Amino acid sequence: MAALPTPPAMGPPPLPEGWRAEWSTDYNTWFYLNPAGASQWEYPGPPQPQQPLSPPAEVGGPITPLQSPPQEQSFFPSNQVVTPPAESDKGLGKVGGGLLGAAGGLLAGAFIAHEVDEHKEHHHHGLLGKFPLAAGAGGLLGAMGSKLPFGNNNTAPPQPHVGPAQHSGLAGFMPAALGGGNAPRLNIICAAYCDRDVTNAVRSMIKPGQIFEVDTDKLVESFGDPWPDNRKQFSVLYSYGQRPWELAATADRCGNFALVPHQPLDRTRMEFVQDPRSRIVAIVWGTGNGLEHGKGKLEKLKQIETTGEFDATNAWMGFDGMGGYWKTAVVYYRTHNGGVAIACARENGTFCENRLRACFWNYKQVFFSMEERFQGVTR
Repeated sequence: MAALPTPPAMGPPPLPEGWRAEWSTDYNTWFYLNPAGASQWEYPGPPQPQQPLSPPAEVGGPITPLQSPPQEQSFFPSNQVVTPPAESDKGLGKVGGGLLGAAGGLLAGAFIAHEVDEHKEHHHHGLLGKFPLAAGAGGLLGAMGSKLPFGNNNTAPPQPHVGPAQHSGLAGFMPAALGGGNAPRLNIICAAYCDRDVTNAVRSMIKPGQIFEVDTDKLVESFGDPWPDNRKQFSVLYSYGQRPWELAATADRCGNFALVPHQPLDRTRMEFVQDPRSRIVAIVWGTGNGLEHGKGKLEKLKQIETTGEFDATNAWMGFDGMGGYWKTAVVYYRTHNGGVAIACARENGTFCENRLRACFWNYKQVFFSMEERFQGVTR
């Protein structure tokens, strides 16, 4: 910054030993010559009885806790004058804007990225270093982020550049909260809409971050209409990573339905799923568990696997699974090749599936052991 215009009659300001000033009539200001014969427009500073400080600290006033000579020297050349204190507020405003821009970029990246590996995280850290005073302010931002309730409190060891090391607290949170980063794989084992198998359609709808989401007001648009003019149920058998299987059931006009990683296991959804040695995986009646109520789980399973038949009625189920609407009985069962398929019957019809009956003797021991455990609990 050039010095303020000074009339020649007032003379030049005090100079260090060996310096002299010359007045420029073209630019109406002083320029200064040092002992080596070089000249410059910037004021070199008054004489110092002690060892002079760096030019930025000398003119800008005493060093504050938020500003240290190394940071100032990295952004202000030694031959320039630091702006007066009145201008420093504007400087902080620019720094704040830069930090907000950096944070905005990182947040946007977290929303878009499916996974954030170590290389990308270092890249984000490098971005902060490009903003003025990011070393100090970035460290404060990262420290606050790591202490937020949803942040990662396992901060990295101290690094020479503290801003990026502390910033990892927020960067580690975002991908996990949105289903990205280390989200486990969403396994769609089987799915049914009314009496239609929609497994492949559901698999194709999985979003980045291993999220499945659908508007139940628009299920017909996604899966077609297997039973026109009737409210229909939707169920999906799924798991995340190596977690146990769960079955979720809903119906048309129930709002938004979603499967999201990192949610706790749901007891109701797990109770749909039967012993892995049983041929029957689950029975859905409307949106309820078809093996509960009525004659009980053991009797229902025995009947299905001995006869392959049951009545798709509220009387046989022991409850109304969807509040007065026509329902479908959906049986999820294990196939010979290890997969899972569905067999269905609409309300007041008869469920008949000979493929289930043919395998009863393979699972006979399962029912005996289940019955023994059941009797032991009730005694």
